[in-house]
Amino acid sequence: MNCMTMKVNAKSGLNVRMKPGLSGEFIKLLSNDTIVTVYESKDGWSRIGVGQWVSAKFLILDEKDHSYFQLASDRDINYNDILYEQLKRDEGSRLQCYQCSAGKPTIGIGHNLQANYLPVCTKEIWDANPKQKLDYEKKVVNCWEGLVITEEQQRKLFNYDIEQCEIKLQEEFSWYTSLPDNQRCSLCNMCFNLGLGGLKGFVKMLDFLKAGEYEKAADEALQSKWAKKDVGARAIRVTRQMRTKSEV
Repeated sequence: MNCMTMKVNAKSGLNVRMKPGLSGEFIKLLSNDTIVTVYESKDGWSRIGVGQWVSAKFLILDEKDHSYFQLASDRDINYNDILYEQLKRDEGSRLQCYQCSAGKPTIGIGHNLQANYLPVCTKEIWDANPKQKLDYEKKVVNCWEGLVITEEQQRKLFNYDIEQCEIKLQEEFSWYTSLPDNQRCSLCNMCFNLGLGGLKGFVKMLDFLKAGEYEKAADEALQSKWAKKDVGARAIRVTRQMRTKSEV
């Protein structure tokens, strides 16, 4: 489960309810600037504990929580580094091959070995994994099992995957490269997660991004099943960045 640290942004306080929605029984009032942990979000409400829900629109990212991304004020952090930290958290990071939720052999940060093989560091990875190389050449089922890579190789695989993701975005959306870095970053994050086909389903959000209406684009994304059911807190992080106008 992806959790995140948030802060109450409501001068008069924020009601905590037993279930999401105004019909939920009132439990207590949180004062402004209270720090909470968000465990999941749906339909505009965030769960901050067992049977404790608050309206998500009165929560903001805790500025002390830099585990997801840093905004443009930190010029020592570049665009690719921000994406790396985002997706390392959102997708997970494993240096040994595993099966993803879709049953695909995966390694590093969401790198699908079945679809993308080893596009970089091929020789050095095979040299360190001779059994897997032999099994692969013999087309053995589960030939990737036990394959391991280094942190450096993980980063190189990630860089390749992001490059391919951005190529697809540029080919599909002529306006993509003209977006400010924060909006590009958030869109690339979504594409990495959903695939280009899934991302194209966000028609209104994409139209708003193209028009430079980033607040509306973020609001539209939060109305989706992806935000309400599939990724929870990740959607809050991504859309917060989507709203941010400053450059990375």
